[in-house]
Amino acid sequence: MASISENSINIAESAESIKRNIEKSYCAAIDFLEAYTGSLLRHAGNHKLFYIGFVQKFQTLYYYTHVESNMKKTEKDKLLLKEVEEWLDNGITKDPKKGIKLFLTYAQALFDKGVLSLKR
Repeated sequence: MASISENSINIAESAESIKRNIEKSYCAAIDFLEAYTGSLLRHAGNHKLFYIGFVQKFQTLYYYTHVESNMKKTEKDKLLLKEVEEWLDNGITKDPKKGIKLFLTYAQALFDKGVLSLKR
């Protein structure tokens, strides 16, 4: 019995640690976006690859928190996710500012639901 309880505690602690790491990564990404929003990301060289990678990780976070926090699967959320996926599939050079806006809208939805918090 004790080992099941200990395993549950370990899983909960691991999940909390992952969440904290994601929040730190998100803060770093916001700093990055603030630095580059003024110019088109297509001119950002290697930073463009970092940005694409981060958005893909953020999408994974969205799926994870969607289940963990019982977020509602509304038509709007589905449409927004589809747009982000299409934007990633097509690359960010077609409309990078739209991509940033969608990304930040997603982030705001997670913060509004209390899934994430910014602790700088």
